[in-house]
Amino acid sequence: MKPRPNFFRISKTQQRGLILLILIVLVVEILLLYKSKSDPSQTNDTSQDWKVFQAQIDSLKSIQAQKEAITIYPFNPNFLTKYRGYVLGMSPQEVQRMIDFRKQKKFVNTAKEFQRITQISDSLLAHISPYLKFPKWVKASKQKFVAKPLIKKPLNTATAEDLKKVYGVGNVLADRIIQFRNVIGGFVIADQLQDVFGLEDATIINILSKFEVKNPPNLPKININTASINELNEVPYITYSMAREIVVYRSQHGNINSFEEIEQLEGFSSKKTKRIALYLYLENSDREDEY
Repeated sequence: MKPRPNFFRISKTQQRGLILLILIVLVVEILLLYKSKSDPSQTNDTSQDWKVFQAQIDSLKSIQAQKEAITIYPFNPNFLTKYRGYVLGMSPQEVQRMIDFRKQKKFVNTAKEFQRITQISDSLLAHISPYLKFPKWVKASKQKFVAKPLIKKPLNTATAEDLKKVYGVGNVLADRIIQFRNVIGGFVIADQLQDVFGLEDATIINILSKFEVKNPPNLPKININTASINELNEVPYITYSMAREIVVYRSQHGNINSFEEIEQLEGFSSKKTKRIALYLYLENSDREDEY
């Protein structure tokens, strides 16, 4: 019976080749290790990460040192800026809350109110409090300005230059206002501005915010029941044809007992009648009109 072949038997030549291969591998490993230690450009990732981290720490220390070197003076927190908030250690969101609050024309007057609006922490409030300075004119309860009373100018003595200072009044409207004022002998009431052609309500409001009727003209009123056509024609707002209508109506119906009576006449209206009443009065008369 033949013996089984031994596949794991190594000859002497093979043994020498295997030993030589192991020696070569060891030499290569030693050379690579030596090169990595001697070459400064070959650094491991851990060393690189640590250097980046250390640089970030140094940068944060530098920023903190700069903040500590800044001298902080007392200030009104109602006018907080983003830079001052940064110096104090506030977050951008906390600073923005105070800015938005001020845009509503509101004010804070205590450190607690400042904290309530900005939502800063108690520790940060303790740090900031020594620098908060609140002016005396800020009212904590109502938080409103005390406005000085506006002194208005007399409308009946205003010049064209005075009127043109009002928003919405130009050369044309200023001249129209003065011409109308001359025709009626001066404004008796402020509502007469509505009778100026082309003068809008918004512009009238602007005018009356700066002017008022302080010195109405002292015009003698006439009796509507005794005045002639020519006398009535002299009254502002009454044309010759309107004066004639009044006299005709009076001759047919007798005395006029109320200004509402003449609203039915041609050319009259409720507004027109109210204006006419500024210059006339009612008194019964025994006179019989002849027309």
